[in-house]
Amino acid sequence: MTKVGNQLTLAEAARQAGATVHQVRTYVASGLVRPCATTSGGYLLFEERCVMRLRLITSATRVGMRIAEIGVLVRALDGNDQAAAEVARRSVAAAIGTRQKALRELQAMLTDICGRATSPATA
Repeated sequence: MTKVGNQLTLAEAARQAGATVHQVRTYVASGLVRPCATTSGGYLLFEERCVMRLRLITSATRVGMRIAEIGVLVRALDGNDQAAAEVARRSVAAAIGTRQKALRELQAMLTDICGRATSPATA
């Protein structure tokens, strides 16, 4: 079963969001996303808006954001508070900038180390 009416099962929602079923269960347990319905058999069901939220969360975790950081963002979005959403957006942008800087530094270190490893002085 992948669809019930216009709602998707947990597995299908996870697949469409690029996440695993375990990740989606973690996001649900953390309050980052709520299933739109639950069947009498206990299956979680998600609508397209929930899948869009899952995509946002999955993207955020892929760039290294923590559940708590993502929680601030989704709570601001859920509250329909433009000011809070803007603060959260700026916070996310700053976190992304920090991670990008750390990745550039790591790249430079790797280039330096690999360059030394292949130089005649170390061979």
